[in-house]
Amino acid sequence: MISKKIALEKVLDRFISVVAGVSGIAVLTRDGLPIATRFRSDTPEEVVGAMSASMLAIGERVAMEFGHGDLEKVLVIGKTGYTMLIGAGPDAMVVAILPKEAKIGLVMLELKRASEKIEKIVSEYIFEVP
Repeated sequence: MISKKIALEKVLDRFISVVAGVSGIAVLTRDGLPIATRFRSDTPEEVVGAMSASMLAIGERVAMEFGHGDLEKVLVIGKTGYTMLIGAGPDAMVVAILPKEAKIGLVMLELKRASEKIEKIVSEYIFEVP
């Protein structure tokens, strides 16, 4: 049986191979604790986790306050890149950090596919976050 971390890293590696220029992608608990990550830069996991947890909380609040229903994803667009966050079941989320040149439609499709695989992996295992 493959370990949970290796299974998650395979999903992240596939995302990176399909979406050009990914700066980083991470599977996090909904509190922002890292479960599995792949970064091409020296971005600290703790910073990504903290920012992602904040993005999720604000996104959920906005969706609720404006009557948009359940939050599907959060997209932050900057002058030089994007950050996209999507839930992966009730216990996890996936965040991708991307350059401005990323094809946003492809990113949305592949991040959704990755989140569905991650949700399945997370639901099959009990995680112990260090």
